[in-house]
Amino acid sequence: MSKSIVLGVLGAVVISLALWSIAGAGEVSNVATAGAQWLKIGVGARSVAMGSAGTVVAKDATGLYWNPATVAALKQKNISLCHIDWIADISYDFMAMTLPLDHASTLGFSLGVLSMGKMDVTTVDEPDGTGDTFGAGAFSAGVSYSRYLTDRFLAGMTVKYVREHIWDLHSSAVAVDVGTLYWTGFRSLRFGMSLSNFGTDLQFHGSQLDYAADVDNNIYTTDVDTEIKSTAYPLPLIMRFGLAYDLSCGPAGRVTLATDAILSSDQKEQAVGGVEYAYNDFIYARAGYKLRSDEAGLTAGIGLKVPLGLSILNIDYAWADMGRLSNAHRLSAGIRF
Repeated sequence: MSKSIVLGVLGAVVISLALWSIAGAGEVSNVATAGAQWLKIGVGARSVAMGSAGTVVAKDATGLYWNPATVAALKQKNISLCHIDWIADISYDFMAMTLPLDHASTLGFSLGVLSMGKMDVTTVDEPDGTGDTFGAGAFSAGVSYSRYLTDRFLAGMTVKYVREHIWDLHSSAVAVDVGTLYWTGFRSLRFGMSLSNFGTDLQFHGSQLDYAADVDNNIYTTDVDTEIKSTAYPLPLIMRFGLAYDLSCGPAGRVTLATDAILSSDQKEQAVGGVEYAYNDFIYARAGYKLRSDEAGLTAGIGLKVPLGLSILNIDYAWADMGRLSNAHRLSAGIRF
């Protein structure tokens, strides 16, 4: 019981700090005040197809992204892979693994990699390109621990390292994600909450910010090595509150309803929701919608579960409307063994 109290107090402190950070600007809009926006790219085709209402419904290792508490319920080893064709020829790949430690706790590992094609170097004198190219990208790597605190209450935490680079400039940060999941005991109703990207600020460093300054405008004195100091920028702090409920639909069907409320440090509040129809726990159809989103709206997808001896293979696809930014496609595969 003492461990539960300690974890509860720590969770309350972190959540209070997060709410303070999110609400800190008062009447002032916080839009576009955080960096590392790729950390908002939802992973796992199942959750994304349900409108990105993944706080409670995640059933595989991609739950480490939405709510690390959910993976405590995974009783087998689980590996999940997700590839995302994002906007502007950007791609994002997410890999995660969970390992049950005992009947009540689970260890998890996750890696997300953002990549894009090479870009031409341009200058004022050569606006069409110098012939050189440069690259940009980012990644995050995390270690997670989650467990049952009671037979109905689950909690989890992820500690992760975040790094971005463009040309030879780089920035890095350390952050934590925390989450809880509670089964109410009323049929299949459960609710949960999670806090993502609570951590240090990012700040770029690298040789592109270095130059030799002629401080006295004298050709006979030595220039001073100088570094331009870039402005530090925060991670996008996100808090999610989710609900889910299952309904029987005929002798072989099941419908899952899910909804999330999302608070973010750098954009207006959002509500998302989705539905999944499962036939014989073998084939799945999903749809969802995002409210109060400038570009995103409808989502949809399908899934298939394939038994492989003592293992189970899941293959899922999701489509998401991105408005003027075209569409985004996700393909996920996971195996339990």
